[in-house]
Amino acid sequence: MKFDLKIGAVTSPNELQLVFREDFMKRILGVNYDAFGDCIVRTQGGESFEVSGYEKIVYLGFGQWKKQRN
Repeated sequence: MKFDLKIGAVTSPNELQLVFREDFMKRILGVNYDAFGDCIVRTQGGESFEVSGYEKIVYLGFGQWKKQRN
């Protein structure tokens, strides 16, 4: 599977998990699964937010994300 992660790309944590290993997701991409199966996602300013595995998030670059607005 080919996956191109550019700034502004919209994806979900579950889609990322299909392509990237858990360690790479946690350290480089800033996406980490918690004990309950939800994801903790790193944002600008070093803060985090929680999303379900299927919620869409937008890549801001350098391992930082924001929630996609509907």
